[in-house]
Amino acid sequence: MNFETDESSYHAHPGTPNKIQPPLERMYGDVVETIQIANAPPQALALEAIVVFLLPVNVDAILNEEDRVRLVINRKRVWARRYVPRDQE
Repeated sequence: MNFETDESSYHAHPGTPNKIQPPLERMYGDVVETIQIANAPPQALALEAIVVFLLPVNVDAILNEEDRVRLVINRKRVWARRYVPRDQE
């Protein structure tokens, strides 16, 4: 699942894996396998993160049949959507 910051959020960024995983676990349980923060230029904040869930059903539960949903993680608004690699778009 891909997480992107809401552009209207002031100084928004998803943060680091250890700041993203606990809120997700509080909301959905122990469902996260790995979190990869997108590459960002030095001195810049990452604006995307890829979260790999243990089971595909976890993604389905979060998206609830929507293409993307807005979540609040650490008081930051983020958009979550199913990750599709660019070569498969």
